[in-house]
Amino acid sequence: MITIENIECQVLDKLDYPIFTSEYDYISSLVSGISWKEPVRVIQTTSGVNSIQDNTQLNPGDRVLRVNDGPDNGTYVVQDDNTWKRASDFLNIEDATGASCFILEGLLHKGSVWFCTVDNSCIFNKDPLNFIQFSK
Repeated sequence: MITIENIECQVLDKLDYPIFTSEYDYISSLVSGISWKEPVRVIQTTSGVNSIQDNTQLNPGDRVLRVNDGPDNGTYVVQDDNTWKRASDFLNIEDATGASCFILEGLLHKGSVWFCTVDNSCIFNKDPLNFIQFSK
């Protein structure tokens, strides 16, 4: 169990979720390469840019982790006109490789941690930027 900003996160054990063994092993092999990003308010739970995600109303300045839109996945900041702009810490493949972040709010994903599984061979903004949950 780890605690970040008063939110307790339990790291999943591959024995608890055997279907995720390959992802667990992959993350374990990259632990030294994790690139922690600023926490995000919520994770995207519906495709596209919407003002409500994971049962949470978004406001300008909120950080959101986008995970349902392939090459557009990553961390975003909600703008004053409610559009989303890539966060300054997620602008290229180097930023994406090993990217991990905590989810601070949301009905389904509060307190979880997500990890980007791409490596430097991925073409940023063209290849899918896949994220997996590695804590609950």
